[in-house]
Parts: sequence; structure tokens; C-alpha cells
Amino acid sequence: MVTFVKLLNGGEVTLDEAAEEGTLFRVRYHGEGDKPVRRTAWVTADGRWITTNRVDIETRTRHLEQFDTWTRCLRDKGFRAYLDPTQDKSKAQTQELGPMVSRLAVDCSGARQKLCNQLGFSAFPTLVWQGKSEVGVRKRAWIQSKLGCPLQLSAKLSAPPKVDLQQLGQRVLKLHEVATDQPVDLISVRRSGPVYTVVLARGRQRPTHIALTISGDGAYLLQSPIDRIAQTRLLRRNRRFVGCLVRQKTKLFVDSREPKTLRWLAATAPNAGGVVIDCSSIRGKSICKDAGVTKLPAAARGDLKLGPTISVEDLEALSGCKR
Repeated sequence: MVTFVKLLNGGEVTLDEAAEEGTLFRVRYHGEGDKPVRRTAWVTADGRWITTNRVDIETRTRHLEQFDTWTRCLRDKGFRAYLDPTQDKSKAQTQELGPMVSRLAVDCSGARQKLCNQLGFSAFPTLVWQGKSEVGVRKRAWIQSKLGCPLQLSAKLSAPPKVDLQQLGQRVLKLHEVATDQPVDLISVRRSGPVYTVVLARGRQRPTHIALTISGDGAYLLQSPIDRIAQTRLLRRNRRFVGCLVRQKTKLFVDSREPKTLRWLAATAPNAGGVVIDCSSIRGKSICKDAGVTKLPAAARGDLKLGPTISVEDLEALSGCKR
């Protein structure tokens, strides 16, 4: 478990606690230093997926539905918030209005400020409804009492629910629809090791597919999960490979204006900045000309050259480095 957390943190850490939480493990740890910061991460049972951002799907869905109802009530009563998002007071008001503030707010920053001034709004935030207005930050409870739009957020679940695949898919679909205000279709729900992958489609004519990763019990949405083990191994191998290319004085020639050569570089030797020559730059043109490189991508070590079709195996043979 400590190994996974070290990979997540990118340095030495001390493990404080590891406890099972549904199908995930909650790990508390802290780094080194005089005033170490204590952090929490969640790790899947096999240690492959780690995230520091955990979302309770059911609670989040309920909250978004409740905010959706509240926002509709405010709009029906003519509520608008004139804000300048660059100002701290407007930022505070945005927090009070919740995740669907875009349906209630009028942006008065930048070039739009002149128009807001012409409408009679020069101080922000200004809240307007049914012929009334208030200047300054107002708490959510104040807005509820003035407009008669109650907002009762449900309490956080005490334990993750057990759900079947269809229930899980429908819950995630509802979460996405309420959060984005866009209809989506459920395409599939499949198990991927200790997690589930839920695939949604947005749009009818040319649907865009969205894949979300969910914890095994369906309780938590893992936002931007990363296979840290595979990623770290790849970076370590690539770092050694690039270091060897530098020692062997092997150069890689590309044209940054040509996506084909950049795709080759990303697939063959990513993060190889120290050995890459951009033949489209002023300095790179002369280097490429002196090296006799005319077709790209290319690789060269001394008088030996390869290009424009170069595999990883070809580069290994040329340089004597093993990726």
C-alpha cells in the first residue's frame, strides 16, 4: 500500500492508516518536513487505480437534483445575479448559488461591464427579482427566505449502496444529465477488474461517447483515475531510454509543423527533448542541413541515419539503447 501512495505523491511518505471502505481502501498519509501535510487517497483492492477525488454518486445525484429544482424556482420568480467573476465578492456569491449558477448569473466582467452599467448595475454582485434588488453577497438561506424557494440538501449516505449494473448505469446517467443539463443515453456497463466502466452517449446524429470509471460497489465515481503503476513504469523506462540516447549521441529529427512526425516521436521516445531537433525552426534547419537529413522523421548517430519510417526496434538497433 505504501508503494502505491508513494507513486501518487511522487516522493517519500509515511503511511498513517489504511482502512477498507466498500470496495476501495481509504489511505491516510503524510509527507516529510517540519510541518507535513496530511492527505487522503482511495485505492482499489488490486492497487492499480488511485484517486484523491472521490465522489459519492447517490448523494451527489440527489444534491444536483435538489439544486436543479431550487434553480428552476428562482428562475420562475425572475431571479438574476449580476456578477463580475474577477471580484472576490462575486466569487463568494457564486459559491452560495451552487453548481447551477450559470442558469442564474449574468457575467458583467470585461467588455460586458459597459452593458451592465447601461442597465443600471455598477456594483457587484447585484441580485434582482420581481422588481426588487440587493447589492452585496447574500447567503443561500437569505435567498431562500426572500424568494420562498426552499433548498433542503439530503444528508450524506452512511454506507455505500449495493446496486446491480442496470441501477448503476441509470444512476450515473442521471448524475451526468443533471450536472451538464444535456440528455445522454446509456450504452453499456462493464466490469474492468475492481471497477466498472459506464459508457454514455451524448447527441443523436453524431453521438459523442463518454466513459466514466466507477468503484466496484457503484458508490463512488473515480474522477480522472490513473493507472499509476503502469504509468510510472513507462516513465522510468522512457527516462532510461532517453538518457541512453543522450550518452550515445543519437539525435531525433522532426518537423513540429507536421503532426505525423510528432505522433512518431510520442510513440517512439516521448519526453525526449534533449535529443530532438526541430527542423522547422531557424536553428534546427541548419542542423538538419548539416546532418544531411531531408526526409522526416529521422534518427542519426554519427554517420548512420534512418528515416523516414523508423520503428522502436530500428531506433534501438541504431543507438544500442533498449527501451
